[in-house]
Amino acid sequence: MRISFLFILVGFLSACTNSLYYGETSYQYKEKDHKAVAYWRDQDEKGKPDVVTILDGCTDYPIQFSEQNDGTVKFFEAPGNFERLDDMGEVINSSKIECGDFFGKKEIIAEASEEDDENASYKAKALIYCNKIPHPIRKGTSMPARKEPYVFNIRYKTEFFFFGGNIEAPQKPVCN
Repeated sequence: MRISFLFILVGFLSACTNSLYYGETSYQYKEKDHKAVAYWRDQDEKGKPDVVTILDGCTDYPIQFSEQNDGTVKFFEAPGNFERLDDMGEVINSSKIECGDFFGKKEIIAEASEEDDENASYKAKALIYCNKIPHPIRKGTSMPARKEPYVFNIRYKTEFFFFGGNIEAPQKPVCN
């Protein structure tokens, strides 16, 4: 009796609710239709703000925006891997450059928790300032830099897990 009560108690103590925010956008690049998906969770496994990940169906390199100390959500990369478009972004130091900004993460989380409507849709924007530099051995491309933001229609879903866990992230879109 005590053991089963202890087991149930441990199950409830380790239970949690997780939310996944996700959305798609489409765009034209080099005369080809592209789709990309952006997603993030309320928190990562350590309880810290989760990164925003963008997966493009026709590129190999995921883009990850992380929350900064000042509350902004930014994408940084090494100068040897990426090059920034002229007059966009700011050089932070010689080891990393600012390659993008993501707008709407905190606002969407706040609105979604107030409305509690999983059918609602929210707008988030990603500005990408850098292009991946081609490498002769390691092939790979990333979502292209441009001056206009990529606009994602974000939705969310929430699930309850008894023994921890996460909602499965969206799959990379198919390249057309």
